[in-house]
Amino acid sequence: MKNFIILFILCINSVYSFSQIKIAQHVERVFNEDQKYDSLVNYPGENIFSLKGEDLYVLPPFGASSKERGYMGFYDSYKPHSKHYKNVGSIFTPAELIESKIFKVVDVKYRKAEYPETPYVGTGLSSEHIFFLALKCDNIQDTIYYEYTGVSVTFPFLCMGYYEKLKERTIGAEFYYKKRLNNTTKDYKTGESIELIPLSLWKCIDVVFD
Repeated sequence: MKNFIILFILCINSVYSFSQIKIAQHVERVFNEDQKYDSLVNYPGENIFSLKGEDLYVLPPFGASSKERGYMGFYDSYKPHSKHYKNVGSIFTPAELIESKIFKVVDVKYRKAEYPETPYVGTGLSSEHIFFLALKCDNIQDTIYYEYTGVSVTFPFLCMGYYEKLKERTIGAEFYYKKRLNNTTKDYKTGESIELIPLSLWKCIDVVFD
């Protein structure tokens, strides 16, 4: 009887101790979507939601081979296993469909990543989610979704807000040229070579992209 009482007390203590253990619940991450756009930078990094409402110009693909292949990262939907936009048996969207067009970011979508669905999952943003810019263009009926990787070198756009701010800050300003190993550049109108003289004074009259 004594042994039974001791055993009963031990059981009660075990149940009480177990009841004090708190099991952590998984909390779905909530992203701050109220982000202000910074026109001083072209690529917003983790502040992807700041691009809502902004106009993005699709820069030409880098290099002849890239132009022939087209663009990566453009889809017809942001849902799992969506197809690359207008691709013909490849992962590239033809360059002639979107190159040099201006798209408005009408929304930012995100969903759970499903490895190995994609090689990257929102680097710098979340290790569990994939982010997409929902894009609309005046002369394209479809909404196109661009996968935002969080890596600046893959960002194929020029933010028009940044471009306008850059022109506002630099056109009319004067600069002293310092020097570099190769002190030559080219005239963008004639294509002729120009020799730059160290400490020469230059005035910005326009902003162009090479």
